[in-house]
Amino acid sequence: MGLTRRQALGGLAAASAADIVPSADAQLAPVWSSLAGAFRVPDWFRDAKFGIWAHWSAQCVPEFGDWYGRKMYVQDDPFYEHHLKHYGHPADRGFLEIENAWKAENWDPEGLIKRYKAAGALFHGARQPSRQSRYFRQ
Repeated sequence: MGLTRRQALGGLAAASAADIVPSADAQLAPVWSSLAGAFRVPDWFRDAKFGIWAHWSAQCVPEFGDWYGRKMYVQDDPFYEHHLKHYGHPADRGFLEIENAWKAENWDPEGLIKRYKAAGALFHGARQPSRQSRYFRQ
């Protein structure tokens, strides 16, 4: 049984945040200054000069670039033209259909991290774009 998208995202988020350690006496209040004073960023992260952040979302399906979920609806935009050619009109097959086509069947986290390390990256962060986060909250 493979990982679900939710499990993969959760695991990556937990791994990314594992070294950001709260102070033992952290008292949190709902203000930025409280949050900033309660956590200590590890030295290796603060001193890192190169890291790679990757979008992990359904925009990986068309492999046509960032902001696909927005620009595929903008007439005369190259993203719109790409979508028409490969998927049809966005009114008939919109981003939710692209979202449902995303299965991450070729996900290879070990291979990906090896590539990032070979490139000299000291950290990796995976994120899904906030404009799509409403789909994960339903």
